[in-house]
Amino acid sequence: MLTLGQSILATGSSVEDRQRIHRSWEAAFWRKSKVLMCRKINVNSRLQFWKVISQGIGNFQYCMWTPIKSAAARLEAWHNKILQRIVGMMPTGDETAERFCRRRNRVVADCRKRFKLTISEAWALALVRWVEHLERHPEMPASVLLKAQTDLWLQTMRALRWTVSSDPMLLSGATGTRSGPGQPIRWSSKWLSWLQEEHGTQNAFRSKTVTERRADFVHDLVFK
Repeated sequence: MLTLGQSILATGSSVEDRQRIHRSWEAAFWRKSKVLMCRKINVNSRLQFWKVISQGIGNFQYCMWTPIKSAAARLEAWHNKILQRIVGMMPTGDETAERFCRRRNRVVADCRKRFKLTISEAWALALVRWVEHLERHPEMPASVLLKAQTDLWLQTMRALRWTVSSDPMLLSGATGTRSGPGQPIRWSSKWLSWLQEEHGTQNAFRSKTVTERRADFVHDLVFK
């Protein structure tokens, strides 16, 4: 309950949070490096094995962060470096460093697409699964907290951030929840309501198709 309560107030742009998941990925990679970098094992099998490891770590973290495009891009850059090690490409004799990097990046991008290893897509899917879990258990404190960002909550956040020199406007101003330029994501008044209006409020039968469709909607709304 405390963790989710903190995440409601967080911007999701914390460098420490991103570094924490990066360290977790690095540690998991090196613990399994003998398998992940073994050239005798098919690269598809190694990538599938890494998908299970990396997304297991990610799912634990993603649900605690506000979905932000820029944060996902930074995580993607870190994750690509690990994929480059797993793929293990080497430059040819007559290949320049620039041409090799471009070829390696194309291969890594293709691997991400084929094995669904894109960070923003995994993040969106984890968020939808968590919301669907809370929808099935509306009595949980976490479910109540998820819907706490009402107009009154926004006005309270603005009031708490007043300073002597600030203009005391309850209908505008800072709330401490903006993660960057542009329209901020509000869980209840924006993202959550759009998700419910677009694909219904429930997935009581835990349909994988419904979950993936809702995740695609979240991905297009937030991360693109």
